[in-house]
Amino acid sequence: MDTSILNFKANVDGSIICEIVDSNGIAQDLNGCYIKFNLGYEYDDSAIISEDMTVYEINKCLVNLTPEQTEVLSKGEYEFNLVIIDGGNKKHVTDKVKISIDRIIE
Repeated sequence: MDTSILNFKANVDGSIICEIVDSNGIAQDLNGCYIKFNLGYEYDDSAIISEDMTVYEINKCLVNLTPEQTEVLSKGEYEFNLVIIDGGNKKHVTDKVKISIDRIIE
């Protein structure tokens, strides 16, 4: 599995949708994969939030963060990545993606 490109959309309702494609733009099949979303402070390897994601299309997965989960966050810079365990039990980790939080989920 090539996890070269991670496209994402963060919504104001707390949902984050991620799409995995390879360097040629070809969708990577996530069916049968276990995916963990990890969010932490910028330049820190510790996860503040670590949640399972749901695969809902061949190359898309979703996590819904609740206000209770995000109450530990404040405005600032964070990074997240995905840990993907494929059907063959092989571990893949995406590069970290930097995000700015300017409004907390209420």
